[in-house]
Amino acid sequence: RGLADDDRRSRISEGVELLKSWLVIIYFRHLSFIIYFPFTSTTTFVRESLFFCDFVDISAQFCEHFVRVVRHEKEEKRGEQDKETRLI
Repeated sequence: RGLADDDRRSRISEGVELLKSWLVIIYFRHLSFIIYFPFTSTTTFVRESLFFCDFVDISAQFCEHFVRVVRHEKEEKRGEQDKETRLI
């Protein structure tokens, strides 16, 4: 019984830690959202939340784009290396 309680407690604390990290991510995204959209009035919470949802979507798209660009660059470099080895 003692072991089961400890296991449950550790699982709960893991969950709490995970939640904290997510909150930190959301908080930082929210800060950058306020920096990027200074024209939104922070008093109207509903409007702000809607903009925030849009921003999260935009930042997700940006991340995808960034990953695609990096992948593309890697593929180009690999292509160049292949050419060099063929020349040698």
